[in-house]
Amino acid sequence: MGILFLITFIDILGFGIIIPILPNLQAKFLLDPFQIGLLVASFSIFGLIGNLFFGILSDKIGRKKLIVIPTFLTSFCYLAIPFIDSFILLLIARSLTGLFTGNFSVCFASASDMSTKETRGKAMGTIGASFGLGFMLGPTLGGILGQYSFNYPFYLAAFFQIIASIIALVFFKETLPKYDGSTQKTNLDNLKEFLNNKTFLYNVLFGVILFLNLSSLETFFSIHLSKEFKLSPLNIGLYWTIFSIIFTASQFTLSRYIKGQKALFLGITLYTISFFTLFLFNNSFIISTICVILGVAISGGIVFPNLGANISFTGSKYQQGFIFGVNQSTGSLGRILGPLCLGIVYKYFDLSIVWLIIALIFVILLTIINKIFVKN
Repeated sequence: MGILFLITFIDILGFGIIIPILPNLQAKFLLDPFQIGLLVASFSIFGLIGNLFFGILSDKIGRKKLIVIPTFLTSFCYLAIPFIDSFILLLIARSLTGLFTGNFSVCFASASDMSTKETRGKAMGTIGASFGLGFMLGPTLGGILGQYSFNYPFYLAAFFQIIASIIALVFFKETLPKYDGSTQKTNLDNLKEFLNNKTFLYNVLFGVILFLNLSSLETFFSIHLSKEFKLSPLNIGLYWTIFSIIFTASQFTLSRYIKGQKALFLGITLYTISFFTLFLFNNSFIISTICVILGVAISGGIVFPNLGANISFTGSKYQQGFIFGVNQSTGSLGRILGPLCLGIVYKYFDLSIVWLIIALIFVILLTIINKIFVKN
């Protein structure tokens, strides 16, 4: 588990480096809010494809190859961006990056392979914490480097991807148990089985809503910090670093004591309160900071490990790649719809309306899902 933690940490570290320079991307390519949403959505569209493809394939050929190869290829995508001079080429580069980072589903499947039912939540929390830790340090590095050159964060991100692929190749051992002779279901059979599984559907739809709203926060709040509060890339990076420290600490601690449906609904309640408060006090830096850094970060630390554990229990050891491929892909669907749709809202309305819509989506859709999949 330690090697997998290190691989995913370095992988997400490279991704996090890019976040503080979103305003720089906007300035360099003269992007309007819709184009920013499209840029983020393109990453997620291809992430949807990659997560599903790599996750399903890992059930057949093992996890290691599908951690090593896509991670290495991601480095070329980061290296290309400094040499791009058009929005279309930037869109292509980000799309390919999304495709190759679609092997996150394989990482979660590996974590499931290495844990028991009793330790599954802890395993998901550990991998989630590696994401949080990478996201914690990445924006700080990106913010520091972004002050000197637009290109430096991309070069460092590429370097980290290469290091992660080498570590995976040399030290990571295959986690998928050798085929035990039991009948393996086809992908179509798996799909039919899980479509009839209410627990699986509930948790997948929960994830779609979660990623839809959180991806919008990640996309537009950095720009808001720059425009409304005049924060530099360095300060934006430090802001998200504090967010990630709390997010990571919550996964290591709270997620181990608050479990199951209780954790999901407690977390979503905190999310809803936080976004409603953001709507009411959008122009207050102190209140916005409390909502995002405390409310959203703590909620995520409670929700994500339990969501991953819940969904892993719905299938066998030879279905984990399929399960997490579908889960991560539908999460990518949320990341597509969030920035794309709310980017249109942000183009014509104040950002506070975006936070209001997010809060209402949490309330309305989760109420509907709860009624359909829990009450019945």
